[in-house]
Amino acid sequence: MREEAEARAAGIEQRMKNLGGEIEQLRQSAAGEIAREGERVKAETERQAARIRSQGQQEISAAAKSARQELRGYASDLATRLAAEKIKAQMTPQAQDALLEAFVRDLERRRARPEVH
Repeated sequence: MREEAEARAAGIEQRMKNLGGEIEQLRQSAAGEIAREGERVKAETERQAARIRSQGQQEISAAAKSARQELRGYASDLATRLAAEKIKAQMTPQAQDALLEAFVRDLERRRARPEVH
């Protein structure tokens, strides 16, 4: 029994000596895993940030395009209204008569010419 107890004690003592090395290996392994996980999280964060920047640029481009189209439409409408007002301001009964007579003369000239196909 004594030998058995001494053998057990020697085994326990040996495990105690190895315990420091095992603990150090566990620490190193955990540190490596933590570093790899940190790199993975960093890379994922960078990918997400790039995706968000890209989406932001696309939204800005779309908004700018929409604003340019809206501005063109507004400018076109404004030009049309201003031209209509200018014509209306210059259109006298005499000018209307002259335009109507010119239109009728043009129609008569076209009717007098034979059609070419």
